[in-house]
Amino acid sequence: MFNNNNQDLYKVLGVSKDADETTIKKSYRKMALKYHPDRNKDNKEEAEARFKEISKAYEVLSDKSKRKMYDSFGMDAVNNGASSNMGDNPFDIFGNIFSQSNGFDNVFNRSSGGKRRMKSSNVVKKLDITLEDIYCKRCLNISFDKTIKCKKCKGIGAKDSSSLIVCKTCDGSGITISIKTFGPGMISQSQSTCNSCHGQGKIIKEKCDKCRGSKYDISKKKINIQLDHSKRHKDKMVIGGEAHEDVDCELSGDLILEINVKEHKDFRRNGNNIHITKTINLVDSLCGFDLTITHLDNRKLLVKTGDIIGPKTMKKIKGEGFNGGDMVIDFDILFPKTLSKERKEYISKLLPLNKKQDINYDDYELKILENYEYSTENSSSSTNIDDEPEEGNIGCATQ
Repeated sequence: MFNNNNQDLYKVLGVSKDADETTIKKSYRKMALKYHPDRNKDNKEEAEARFKEISKAYEVLSDKSKRKMYDSFGMDAVNNGASSNMGDNPFDIFGNIFSQSNGFDNVFNRSSGGKRRMKSSNVVKKLDITLEDIYCKRCLNISFDKTIKCKKCKGIGAKDSSSLIVCKTCDGSGITISIKTFGPGMISQSQSTCNSCHGQGKIIKEKCDKCRGSKYDISKKKINIQLDHSKRHKDKMVIGGEAHEDVDCELSGDLILEINVKEHKDFRRNGNNIHITKTINLVDSLCGFDLTITHLDNRKLLVKTGDIIGPKTMKKIKGEGFNGGDMVIDFDILFPKTLSKERKEYISKLLPLNKKQDINYDDYELKILENYEYSTENSSSSTNIDDEPEEGNIGCATQ
């Protein structure tokens, strides 16, 4: 296993310190072919260790930034500065010689030595609001907890940089690799998280007294969200850079707020129109009446009706919806359940009747009309399974 930080990488590859990239690559190819475990079955363990030494040396010397760091400060500087970009994959040049199934692809693709992600993962939260919030274009004060890098240790988890040492078990990779042969020319590779450093690649000798080695702290955040009439149910609002911080990332991801508009007891939205259902009695539908409506912004509207309003009639109040849309009123007529004989006679004198049919009752079967009670057995229905609500909805206070 290559773990000697004082070893001369140029000697490992058999090249001079002023060797160019072509010379380094050619020497690496030659030596890797020579010491590949698949070609040294009689001395496999020693060949495997030598193969990894060669590959490790090539990884550093083939990367301009790592080579410069190594030439100036040695191997410790390369390990401590492992956030720099990886060079060419040292096993790419063997793609036409050894199958990836041999298990040597990305042997040294270390979690601590790989390319750092630019941004941390986005965070999605539900934002519960009302139709009133949207109609009134309210400004909401959003409160939430954000995980940030510990400011005292700057996210290293240690008291200071000298309290961090490279793990000797995994040589700073965070993983341990085992290679097994299970048949002629067949090699399998398995890797697991290093038990010594728990995948971190480094061991903390003395922890930060603020975060106790966790590398993180919790920050209470407040932001203001301005709503407008364009906001709809299930819309997403992106707040840049307000996701949780990650010590392995340069920037924070985005906080994505998914709007959840609560159901209103009276109003419902349809596009830019807003609907409300009003139940009136038969007399009002025939004779007219005064209709009062308390709008979403608490304005009180008065509408006078004179025309006859039939069942399922829809009327509108222009411009009282969203973005210049309308308020649509769906009328439901409440008919009396019973009428006395006197009222029937009175109504029949007021209202025009259909021409009475001459019916020969002997030609018909007399039936009784009964009330119908709705039953699910008489209809084909499908079961709707709603998604479980997302936990951790963000609370907001209207300003």
